[in-house]
Amino acid sequence: MAGGFLEGFKKIYTGKNIFAKHMYLVLLSLLISLPCSIATLNNEYSGSQSDIYRYIYVEYPLLGILCTIISLAIGIYIIHFMHNSLKYLVWKDNQTDEEKVNALDIMPEINLKMFKHFWKWIGFGIVWGIYIILFVILALLSCFIPGFHIPGIVLLLAIMVSIYFSIPFILMSFAKNYTAKGNFSPLLLFTYLPKIFLPSIVLYLKYIGIIILFCILGFTTFFIIFFIIGIIAGLSGMDFMSIKDLLNNVTTITMMTTIMMYFNLIISLAFYYAVACIYHNKFDINSPEQIDCEK
Repeated sequence: MAGGFLEGFKKIYTGKNIFAKHMYLVLLSLLISLPCSIATLNNEYSGSQSDIYRYIYVEYPLLGILCTIISLAIGIYIIHFMHNSLKYLVWKDNQTDEEKVNALDIMPEINLKMFKHFWKWIGFGIVWGIYIILFVILALLSCFIPGFHIPGIVLLLAIMVSIYFSIPFILMSFAKNYTAKGNFSPLLLFTYLPKIFLPSIVLYLKYIGIIILFCILGFTTFFIIFFIIGIIAGLSGMDFMSIKDLLNNVTTITMMTTIMMYFNLIISLAFYYAVACIYHNKFDINSPEQIDCEK
């Protein structure tokens, strides 16, 4: 389907300076993987997710600061990618010069302009974070009202579905022109649903399928690599503990996590490209006046 995952993957790997752009994503993946790897090793793989968060954000807050900064850098990159994706789809529908259309990159350039709308995005995210927390709390509290347990659970499920289905499109509406105007109403969680419910089900099914395929391929690849390393190390006369130390060190774990994080980013970008296509079709975003289409 045009505008789907496959077209998204193709666009992600085409354009000017594409190697530098992907090296930037690899670098971000590396910088966010390193603290997680250190925390995992220091918890000897037995710590829960909360133990890892405590290690990063409480015991060693510098690691937490690094994770937060890199997460924000990833987030603002995705916002610009979403804007460019929608811009490309609009451009494609309004230009007759196919070569000119295909020359429009959706992968953002690596420069300080990426942070031009940073504070708008932060404010937008804080407001919607508060909305989501309040909605979930109210739904949870309703589950404890006497005689309202079942309706409360149904309400909670309905709110969670609304959040998962609507938030990507609310975010896309913000990314369209980097403006919060018209995007702050909490009712948008529910008013978007009638138009995007069925396409979102298909979208998430595809997304889950791609994630499962990625996990299978990833684990298979890592198993083969470690199996080969184990054989080579064994033939070299290394004992079991030496082989274990070779595999269970911060460099190896960081490398594995970085690879997984990078491909997770790529899948997320393809997901948002597909979101842009649905948004473009369902909300009639087909006029150059509705989005900045200047190249």
